Amino acid sequence: MRAVIVGAGVAGLSCAISAALNDVEAVVLDKKRRIGEPVRSTGGIAKRFLLEAGLVPDLRFMYGLKKVIISSPGAECEITADGRTLGYVMDQEAFENHLARMAERLGVEIRLESPVRPEDLGRLRREYDFLVGADGPYSTVRRALGIPDNGPWDMHRGLELWVRGRPRTDLENAIMVRFDHAAAPYGYVWLFRYNDVVKYGAGVPIAVEKDLKATLYGMIDQFFDGWEVVNYVGGVIPTPKPLGRVSCGNVALVGDAGNFVNAATGGGIQLALLSGKSCGEAMGHGSLAHYERWYRRSARPFLSRWYRIKRFLYSLGPSDMDRLLRAFSGFRVASMDPRREIPRAVRHVALRDFWLLAKLVRAWWSA
Repeated sequence: MRAVIVGAGVAGLSCAISAALNDVEAVVLDKKRRIGEPVRSTGGIAKRFLLEAGLVPDLRFMYGLKKVIISSPGAECEITADGRTLGYVMDQEAFENHLARMAERLGVEIRLESPVRPEDLGRLRREYDFLVGADGPYSTVRRALGIPDNGPWDMHRGLELWVRGRPRTDLENAIMVRFDHAAAPYGYVWLFRYNDVVKYGAGVPIAVEKDLKATLYGMIDQFFDGWEVVNYVGGVIPTPKPLGRVSCGNVALVGDAGNFVNAATGGGIQLALLSGKSCGEAMGHGSLAHYERWYRRSARPFLSRWYRIKRFLYSLGPSDMDRLLRAFSGFRVASMDPRREIPRAVRHVALRDFWLLAKLVRAWWSA
């Protein structure tokens, strides 16, 4: 079996590694000149998903997170798991290079500066047993399947500044997420430490006219006593509802190309790893039907839950978010499994504010 994978990001490299481990000869094509560039991700991943993808945390380029601080203009709460590590922030460039080295050791051929045009896809489908689109939210492979791009309310623009300075909040092994409708409508602001910088960013839907650079600079004194911006990165983050299917014939979509993104948080690394791993295993079985079954039974329900949570968060006004955080205060994570923790969190909030529960139910069923 031979597979060609379009895109050498996390999803494409994960797919190539999994394919090689399942005796599939894999070739990865990408238009970029270097693995890991440009950086378009904050690099966050939950610990559970990293282990599920078969990867051991590598502290050479990962920073552990043990606390999540969620704030709004009028309230704040913390989420912890009794000192356990909830997840990691990783150096995106280093991580992708790590995956590329793993793939090459397994015999995967990575061809950089090899753009794939729409007119190339027919030839690739004939030459290879499988064609995988891992080429991002505006995927050439996805468009060739007749799947339209996501709409402007389901695509977020993100901008992140890398700041050297003294943060006013203790960010030791912590991430701060701030919901502030005036600053980031239908999105949020984030801060977390990585090595000698603090990553400070914001994301809003493409449909919202907002100058993120001006917004972040305008708020920076709220978060730092002294600061210097040393770098910035940005990109587009899909936050849509899940696709009905992620394969057709001998063609599959993984990562952002297949809408494998947590719509409420914008987190996509874990889903890129897992979709790539599952797709590679399916190719080893000789049929993408195995991949489609995994998607239908596991990934799509997960994606649907988080899309509904996104719709709930979108429905909240500024004072409603204060109310939610006050109701959420005191919640403690008991396990690393979101399938258990989301219902526990909903019960925790419902017992303290029935109005919020009713609002969640309306948003849930209208999604």
